[in-house]
Amino acid sequence: MKKLMMVSVVLVVMVFVTGLVVAEEEAVQLEPQTTCPVMGGKINQELFADYEGKRVYFCCPGCPGKFNQDPEKYLEKLEAQGQTPEELTVPQTACPLLGGKIFKKLFADYEGKRVYFCCPGCVGKFKADPEKYIEQMEDQGITLDKTPKPQTTCPLMGGEINKKLFADYQGKRVYFCCPGCIEKFNA
Repeated sequence: MKKLMMVSVVLVVMVFVTGLVVAEEEAVQLEPQTTCPVMGGKINQELFADYEGKRVYFCCPGCPGKFNQDPEKYLEKLEAQGQTPEELTVPQTACPLLGGKIFKKLFADYEGKRVYFCCPGCVGKFKADPEKYIEQMEDQGITLDKTPKPQTTCPLMGGEINKKLFADYQGKRVYFCCPGCIEKFNA
């Protein structure tokens, strides 16, 4: 009898925990915003407010003012409706060390993030403390490019690439698995 009771308790706990995990996963899967958080109408993408890296859309001109009075309230309302505002991305345009104009051919990669610089001297200084500069940029809302991964599969057939089979397109080399894929790509 004790064993049956223990098994029952374990099963009840497992069902409860599994239910929590499923509920948590469902809560995380929010849809893009389609309704105004203030009035509930269909959004007009010409009417919006930006708040903490998010763009919130509204249905009418009076809604942004109401939203700005208590943005957290309306963001919670959107989340309760299973919707999420658009994430804003701010690209890197200035060197994190000197603030000068960046050159895309002058960069350093660190933990999957690519950082651009204004001059070669900044690259070395950055490498001495990359976390410091990345943190500063991300605190400013800058979205860093991801370090590109090398191509390993054919874009047409999905097979393993052959480095002898390629086509150059808009300054980039694209590799293929067979000669037929090059012909299709060029078409």
